[in-house]
Amino acid sequence: MSSKYSRKRRDDLARHCRQMLMENKTKEEVLSYLKEIGCSLSSSCVIWAKANNLSFDKAQIQVLGSKTWENERSDAIDCHNQFMDMLDKL
Repeated sequence: MSSKYSRKRRDDLARHCRQMLMENKTKEEVLSYLKEIGCSLSSSCVIWAKANNLSFDKAQIQVLGSKTWENERSDAIDCHNQFMDMLDKL
């Protein structure tokens, strides 16, 4: 987790996200909010985990599976594949 957000700020954001969910906002709306305010993918995973009392792994699967982070997911897969190709050539 980046040091961009202090533990208190992450906790505040998690509470706000929980509140948004209680107000019937969708997962996509909440994750879009986090992205709009500048949260990175990893920060969003940590905050989503806290907001929903999930393990980081479960939260990461949910966040990565969202439409909000679709482009980043594709970029990460492409980067991973390129890296693996380079390793194969060594």
